[in-house]
Amino acid sequence: MDLSFFKTNQITETIRLQFRAEAFNASNRPEWSSPVGDFGTANFGRVTSTNTFARQLQLALRLLW
Repeated sequence: MDLSFFKTNQITETIRLQFRAEAFNASNRPEWSSPVGDFGTANFGRVTSTNTFARQLQLALRLLW
């Protein structure tokens, strides 16, 4: 689950400043890998690992003119 928040402030008539806060993998849940696809093995069709993408937070300022 990714989240993002934006807040835009008017500085002058033509210039705006935008604050951004973004969170990737906000709930910090594991992402399951693909199941084993080797037919005839004991683990066929089983998910035996996870992809570990840690929570990432990102802050930014954007100047619009």
